[in-house]
Amino acid sequence: MTHPPKSLTCAFIALFALCTTPYMFAQNPTVNSMRAADAGSSSAYALYLEASTYARRRYTELEQAGRAYNTNIVAQLEQEQRAVAARFAALVAARSSLNATDMLYLGQLYSLADESDNAIKTMRRWLRENPNAATADTQTARFVITLETAKQGAFPTAERVLNDYLAHEQLPPDWARHYQLERAFAAGYRMRKQYEGAVLHAQAAMTAAQQWYLQQPMDAQTRDDLFYQSAAALTALNLEFRQTGAALGALQQLRKISVALPSADLYRRATILLERIVPPTNLMTAPDDAIFRDRLAAQSAPEIFVRDWIDQKPITLAALRGRVVLLDFWATWCTPCRVALPHMNEWQARYKDRGLMILALTQYHGSMNGRSLSAKSELSLLRRFKHQEGMNYAVGVDGLGTVSTSYNVTSIPTAVLIDRRGRVRFISVGATETDMNEIGQMIERLLNEPSLPIASNR
Repeated sequence: MTHPPKSLTCAFIALFALCTTPYMFAQNPTVNSMRAADAGSSSAYALYLEASTYARRRYTELEQAGRAYNTNIVAQLEQEQRAVAARFAALVAARSSLNATDMLYLGQLYSLADESDNAIKTMRRWLRENPNAATADTQTARFVITLETAKQGAFPTAERVLNDYLAHEQLPPDWARHYQLERAFAAGYRMRKQYEGAVLHAQAAMTAAQQWYLQQPMDAQTRDDLFYQSAAALTALNLEFRQTGAALGALQQLRKISVALPSADLYRRATILLERIVPPTNLMTAPDDAIFRDRLAAQSAPEIFVRDWIDQKPITLAALRGRVVLLDFWATWCTPCRVALPHMNEWQARYKDRGLMILALTQYHGSMNGRSLSAKSELSLLRRFKHQEGMNYAVGVDGLGTVSTSYNVTSIPTAVLIDRRGRVRFISVGATETDMNEIGQMIERLLNEPSLPIASNR
């Protein structure tokens, strides 16, 4: 059950961020939509910015107009963007004279238009004619040549130009470009049924995605889309070549990353992919799992900020260090959440004296059963619900949904288990009998673990 309600737009916007990232991260302001007359007199740079941001801008316009719910909209806008880039490239190419900057952006326009031959030809000419150009510009030209050669599937030539690009790369690496290149190489090898090359680059794409996130701040939804897409591509590749074990391994690694971040939504999405292959069980991480030493892993569970507590004095996770904490994200209107209530009561009664603390976290929705409510009225109804249902554990109300955001909870019920050291070790989305049994098993496991200091991953 979705909570809080979300449209499909987050994933689409994140997809655009990946597919239409400009090759040159210029600081100039984005150019607005152009009329045909304006395009004819605009610089190649301005035309490139217009084309490279077209899909994202159009999607925003459609979303604001309430028309962004067509599942084919992404492919449609990408096709339109390629057409815009092709038209602008033709305008620039037809000009009587081009300076070095114009030619550099012409090559990028050809790439956006999927005109690989023209893009490669233009960038090679630019490199020949500008041997003393700035390193950033020469790397842009090499990047386009490498990307388009890979898209053509021209192996082993593509590997040679990739090595040339990497040989000239300055530190730190541009991981956004690495990700695009590795995805293109994996797709090219896959198209030619060359499994080893495809897997090598698909795995490198997963690594690049993680490094990109560490290098460039991004919101949780964009990060999760990035990780999910790279893992899904590797999984599909392994399944196509009948490497089921490797496919399962990629998804289990993604679930480990989900727990370590933590992100309940990424865990949910990885589990959905997993159940298409085998009946999934929830991932029970070990305290010394290598994922917790990765820079991706949170040092400790995100702190909770609760507006109002019911039958509980204000408390923080920091104050609960040394105890096992179960965060139960729920709502009164959620039927599966009610299914979980007896289990929560049982665990609280059985394990309280051994160090278990259950915190049921909900948020104000402003209405109930179609009736608008003030926060004060809603809190009163929540208190009544708690007592009627015999909930023997604390309930916290998150006024703005900040705690759900911190754990990227998009569906309820979601259970997050935190060990005595304050680290997220387990995530479960749902309330099936299997889910409840696995949560119970993990509670027992965590209660039996000693409270040890956390090794730093920084």
